[in-house]
Amino acid sequence: MPAIDLIKVLDLLTRYGRQGIRISLSDDELLVKYPKKYTVTEELIEEIKANKAHLLEYFRYYDREFGFMDDAVETPKPFENLCGFKEPEKVLNSHLLLLNQPEKERPIFMLPGSGGKSGAYQELANCLNDVYSVYGLEMMGTQKGETPLKTVPEIASLNIQWIKSLQPHGPYRFIAHSFSAYVVFEMARQLEREGESIEFIAVLDQQIIGLSGLQQVPVEVNNVDIVMGLAIDYFDSFKILSPPYPDWALNLSAQLQNRPLEQMLPFITETVIKHMPHTTKIVEYVERLINIRIYNDTMEYVPEGTINAGVIVFKAMDNEVKNPDECLGWNMFSSKVEVYEVPGTHHNMVDGDHAVEIGRIFKTRMGLPADAVLLTDQTNA
Repeated sequence: MPAIDLIKVLDLLTRYGRQGIRISLSDDELLVKYPKKYTVTEELIEEIKANKAHLLEYFRYYDREFGFMDDAVETPKPFENLCGFKEPEKVLNSHLLLLNQPEKERPIFMLPGSGGKSGAYQELANCLNDVYSVYGLEMMGTQKGETPLKTVPEIASLNIQWIKSLQPHGPYRFIAHSFSAYVVFEMARQLEREGESIEFIAVLDQQIIGLSGLQQVPVEVNNVDIVMGLAIDYFDSFKILSPPYPDWALNLSAQLQNRPLEQMLPFITETVIKHMPHTTKIVEYVERLINIRIYNDTMEYVPEGTINAGVIVFKAMDNEVKNPDECLGWNMFSSKVEVYEVPGTHHNMVDGDHAVEIGRIFKTRMGLPADAVLLTDQTNA
């Protein structure tokens, strides 16, 4: 998930709004508009420069979610139509997002990890501007009023409905990171059963061995530990709540002990909002992200059968634990597997120079570069 101080950004934009100042994104730069009567001070310029990275990330990704949501700004929709990246009109579902500014319409669908959101793949999408139009599939449960799906086949089936609203027939192209490697495998099975073709599946650093849900959690770790661990991670990442924690936050774990799993996260959310009401809308948003993680991290799925689609495996070379399985198990399910080692870890391989390297491989593999390991016609187990 993008590291952005949402509370600070929204406070800045609200204050600017009260002063009549408008900020938007254009061609990866911030545009500042202000009334003629307003004098732009050096302090304001320095403040914008200091927060440029956060503001850019907000417009690229979060403006869609929050849209200058502070109710204290009296002018109705004062920042309307200032979002940086717009969906093409033919994208019929709000879960299908255009992540880059492509030179041509050649769709490739990006499936996110267990967090369910696509914002973390913005840099990788930008590295593919000249070869693919990258569409992020955001999971059910990431938007207001939604409940996450409970099984991998359900997620796969719904994803297929969404991509067909843009591309009715194959050949399809996919990139899947982490958890969604299982989803894309199931999508491939369902699509191929329907007679559709898949040009390739690109898998970002995920071994395919099956999801065991709560069975994979150590015995000494209980539901309270799982929920509190996710809450601490997300609240800290979004700059909502960080150490040193107040007493009411330190007592949360004890108060969850006798609550059913489905009641734990709502209780945490209600408690945080009670003590920090100014964070209400952001906390409600983060609650959805934590909830979908709980659903996905406790899911069970056993991959079965084989697929006709070729698989491109990108292995992160900087993981602390090295996986000796060169193909990460994908040669058991496809007879056409390419393997590339790329810089970065499982989590940051889609950022910065690491994303540039993945983009370079995508572009050069049109002619199958010599540094790929190509495995074909293997016996499928």
